[in-house]
Amino acid sequence: MPLSILTPFQYSLDDGNTWNDVAGPIDIGEGNTTLLVSTDTFDDTLDEGNETFDLNATLTSQGDDYNASGTATIIDNDEPTITVGDADSVIQDIDVPEGTDAVFTINIEDAAANSSLTLALADGTAIDADYNEIAFQYSLDDGNTWNDINGPIDIGEGNTTLLVSTDT
Repeated sequence: MPLSILTPFQYSLDDGNTWNDVAGPIDIGEGNTTLLVSTDTFDDTLDEGNETFDLNATLTSQGDDYNASGTATIIDNDEPTITVGDADSVIQDIDVPEGTDAVFTINIEDAAANSSLTLALADGTAIDADYNEIAFQYSLDDGNTWNDINGPIDIGEGNTTLLVSTDT
């Protein structure tokens, strides 16, 4: 979706009651002046770290320049989601006949760049003799290629679906 920005920011001299587009130097009257400056931030859907930008101000008074700056921190409001289970069911648990592979579908939405996923099997009422921890594998291409799980799995930015399988 293209962004349309008319002006990069606006200012107000009356405590935010009226806003003016910044189109060049702002005329400041004599004495003390309080100026509010506003700029838009954009709400994306990706989990990411907090981000910063600076506002640099230069006051020219009687031929001399005086500089100041302030930093804004954009606090990320997105959290990735992860579900594990049966992709074709509202219920996330899976049923698997004994002797066939247990295949879980993991859906990840809105992951940040350079995210990683760590997986581990844990005994419930089944023990290691009932399922094969050594054949613990994952697929990022709908089961066409399987990779052994031996550490964190690198996950790309955005949405990812992967399958996780172990023998029973």
